[in-house]
Amino acid sequence: MKKRLINILKTSSLFSISGIVVACSPFENTSKEEVSSLIVDQNNLHIKISNIDINNAKNKVIKMELVSDSKKIIANKVNIIKSDELEAIFDISNLKSPATYLIKNIFLGETDILFKSTIKKMFSLKNNPENSKPSPEPTPTPPNEEKPSQSSPKPTPPSENQPTPPNEENPSNPPVYPGFGDEGNQPIFPPNFPKFDRTAENSYPAWASKFNKIDENTLYKEIYDRTFAVKFGINISKQANQRSFLSSSQGTTWLLDYHKFNENEYKLFFATNLHVMGDFSNSLSDEQNKLLNYEDYRGWKVDSISFGKTEVKQTNFPEKENRYAYSKQNDLKTIYYANANEFTNVSNTDSSAFKTKFTNGISSPKIVFAGFDFIDRQYLNEFQEGIKEQIKNRMKQLEREEQTEEDEYLGLKRAIDKNEFIPAYTDFGIFEVDINLSEMQEESLRSWFRDAITSVDQYIDRNKKASLLPNTDKSISSYMQTIDYITAINNPGNEANLSNAKDVFTGGYPSIGHGIAVWTRNNPTERKSETESSYNRATDKNSTNFAYPTNSQENRVTTNNLQLYTSVFGRPLMDFYGFNMTMRFSSLSYGASGSVVYNEFGQIIGIYNSVSADVSIDDLLREGRFASLLVSKDYKFGERTMKAYNLIDGTNKTLYPAQTASFRENLVKLYSNGFKDNSFTTALFPNGFKPTN
Repeated sequence: MKKRLINILKTSSLFSISGIVVACSPFENTSKEEVSSLIVDQNNLHIKISNIDINNAKNKVIKMELVSDSKKIIANKVNIIKSDELEAIFDISNLKSPATYLIKNIFLGETDILFKSTIKKMFSLKNNPENSKPSPEPTPTPPNEEKPSQSSPKPTPPSENQPTPPNEENPSNPPVYPGFGDEGNQPIFPPNFPKFDRTAENSYPAWASKFNKIDENTLYKEIYDRTFAVKFGINISKQANQRSFLSSSQGTTWLLDYHKFNENEYKLFFATNLHVMGDFSNSLSDEQNKLLNYEDYRGWKVDSISFGKTEVKQTNFPEKENRYAYSKQNDLKTIYYANANEFTNVSNTDSSAFKTKFTNGISSPKIVFAGFDFIDRQYLNEFQEGIKEQIKNRMKQLEREEQTEEDEYLGLKRAIDKNEFIPAYTDFGIFEVDINLSEMQEESLRSWFRDAITSVDQYIDRNKKASLLPNTDKSISSYMQTIDYITAINNPGNEANLSNAKDVFTGGYPSIGHGIAVWTRNNPTERKSETESSYNRATDKNSTNFAYPTNSQENRVTTNNLQLYTSVFGRPLMDFYGFNMTMRFSSLSYGASGSVVYNEFGQIIGIYNSVSADVSIDDLLREGRFASLLVSKDYKFGERTMKAYNLIDGTNKTLYPAQTASFRENLVKLYSNGFKDNSFTTALFPNGFKPTN
């Protein structure tokens, strides 16, 4: 069964952080595709683009824009190399030589393609008389779909729970680009070409000094105390009286909120990525699943859970140099407590079974909020035709691969046959468990939950007492921002807001293989370096780079680039709604997906959900991404609009008129009469989650 799930990963247009499928979150103004090779051959430039969805690439023109020439060169030939890789060939015979050219952008249609960190964005031409002759504009040739021959090797699926092997080049020592310090090989720039001045996006306005920064160790301790490794147990039997156990791969989760019944009994609400909860199926009653549209038609049902944390409790969180061997520190490795014995049997899960103990006192987990179908459908109707065309193309691919009996195909076929509405997806979900500390045998487990509850209290209390917090109207909320960073850009003179973040903080449990995870924090020592530049920008040193620079984000709604995603509850969704935001110095690898993200003022600003596909264990100097939990005002770009929402509390319909579901709204639906003690209060909603107006 696990091999089958990994096969879905192989054939989808996605990559993984936790070992199960991730909603791919591309880097700045790009999707997951990347330039992986660049070769000059006589009068042609060969550019290889990897991690590509061939079906999506069909009929799209590939263009190259040079810094020295605003004209775009169109690829005159495109070859399909394998199912997720193509080669674009550009005629460069009309370029002057000898010279070195710096590439500004590579476009697939309107999508700006990321360059792999080890690939230089430049090429050199030797003296060639042919290069002085003008050549006609090449005719664009879209990629042709080619059926692989039977002798062609199939792409190798990623090894389960294993991150991609590291590159040979050390990303902490990026390649030197000729023309930036190499006087003998300068790229050609047009007259009066502006310098790349990123000062504005990497600096605060003067009024930022009035906001109080929180001590780093305080933030990391709070993050550590509320954060857990997590696995879910799913019964995949379709027979009512039978049980067939499947363990999800490990992800990271954190305590968002709780309700206290008494000194021993609590209802805990945990947040993580929805892709981590991809098989968190049918946990509610049939009526509730239908009410919230959380049905999994495969018949699967989540019924158990395993929580993990470091074997030795951590209290200090000093920064370490990049590639510090977190993965080899035994005191940072996880042990687990599970409410089902199957987690303790290696034949049912993985090597984590040897570090897992059964415990009483933890209920079966239940879903509270899933990040899809939370926007009024009238605002998504315009995307339905396009996404259903993607579904049909995916079905054809699965038919060619003779996978028509697989759950993915059956889910797609159901959506087409029944003409189902395809909701939009954001990578955030919330589940609950009830705990009884008096029933737990291990004091260490009781202390885990007590510390997590205390950390939530500390977070709420600190933010409530702060006299000033950026991007926060306390009449609306004191526990999270009320103005997102993108909305703040449109009101630059407002001294209550910031549009960027100098430092972001996260910590989680990346996997080191075979189900074992290790606590890791971001921001290695090199983050503060005044000599190193980890992002291949000679003038931007790490010390002056912002972890989240202004407007360093991507969205797929206003760009009409929503993609088919099939790894949640066995049903098709549109990936993704909202903003995915850059976070530098934060490349925690597979398994850390779902970690909470703070800014330096101690505010939760999002949830960690993606990283470069080739990141290696303990390399933290690359970029990651976090999903924003808030779009405070409608975001319009071009002809399309992304509607405002708040994933925690969307009850204020003056602010979020298009939102139909959120954590708080779902609490009202699930607990219309309150919890079992008739109470409506939680730590986040001390006056009750049920709106009074």
